[in-house]
Amino acid sequence: DCPESTAFRVFRDTYMANKKDLNQEVQKYYEIAPAICAAIDAKGDEFAKQEYARIWDKYLSKAFKALKDNKLNKTYDIYKEMVLSLEEDYLI
Repeated sequence: DCPESTAFRVFRDTYMANKKDLNQEVQKYYEIAPAICAAIDAKGDEFAKQEYARIWDKYLSKAFKALKDNKLNKTYDIYKEMVLSLEEDYLI
């Protein structure tokens, strides 16, 4: 529960969940996120460490900056791109 995780959780559970067209995406995220993490973790500690660092660098650091700058649409766009990419990489 680092500050970034808390900020993203609040973003999902308020901004996204309170918009009808985004509410289903929040529900989907909570369904698939554990499976994505499990798939990453199953590849071993070193892989997981590198993959989570890649995810931070490519998506989450940018989304967090946008969130801190109150650019909520940009935060959402980055977040959605990340979720779709990870779903494709690990679940499809």
